Amino acid sequence: MNVYNRIAVGLGIGSFVYLASLLFKDSVSITRESILFVFLISIFIGVTSVLFDYEQFSFNLALVLHFVAVSAFTWILSYAFFGIKNALDFSISLLVFYTISYCVTRVNLLFTSRELNQYLAKIKAKKE
Repeated sequence: MNVYNRIAVGLGIGSFVYLASLLFKDSVSITRESILFVFLISIFIGVTSVLFDYEQFSFNLALVLHFVAVSAFTWILSYAFFGIKNALDFSISLLVFYTISYCVTRVNLLFTSRELNQYLAKIKAKKE
């Protein structure tokens, strides 16, 4: 997958998770800063997903490296944009958002794999 596709996927997942999280808030305030914040994090997540393509990394190692990189970037960006008032709450929120994003990605992968398997089964059936 090229960098532009990674960015597009990252933006899609990041936007989905951000909008879904707004559903659970009583009052919603969307600012230019929060939109830019989500865009930058989503792009970073998409680009750093290249870690999963390195064959010398196990999936678990790539996941840990990706989580650490995304967490560090999010901490820096959050501090620069908004300041961090409560480190524990921020860390828990970060873990929850990462977990939700991971689940969305896994479900997307599951559906894609299912489609590919069905396509391959059709090709195999035609050959027989």
